[in-house]
Amino acid sequence: MAEHILNYVPPERGARRRLALDGLLQPLIGKAVDACRLAHRAGEVARRANQRLVEAQIEGGYWIDALKDIATEKSNEAARRLIEAHIASEEAQGAARAVSIASEARNAAFQSSRGGRGIVFRRCLDVMEGDCGE
Repeated sequence: MAEHILNYVPPERGARRRLALDGLLQPLIGKAVDACRLAHRAGEVARRANQRLVEAQIEGGYWIDALKDIATEKSNEAARRLIEAHIASEEAQGAARAVSIASEARNAAFQSSRGGRGIVFRRCLDVMEGDCGE
């Protein structure tokens, strides 16, 4: 990212540089937020599948093996999506640091009241708390 900024972002301060830096960052933030949204939804699906399994076990259902397979599959999918969200968030956070350094400003937009984490982490928390921005 730093090399890209050095080679392709206008070196002079001003609106063109800010727009170029924002243009690098926004797609990565969007990707991270989308990944968080998918992870959240997959987690909800896994939770419901596991709940159905528990209810069937309590009631003595006869589809237990099939429900176990579904619950395991959904839980694995949720875990995979969570890892993907974490990776996308880390990539966007790294880009945000590079953009912040390149802009030579301690931009408050990259800081959060939640433990000093960045904008990507804050947005992912919003998604997990149900504020998916939809």
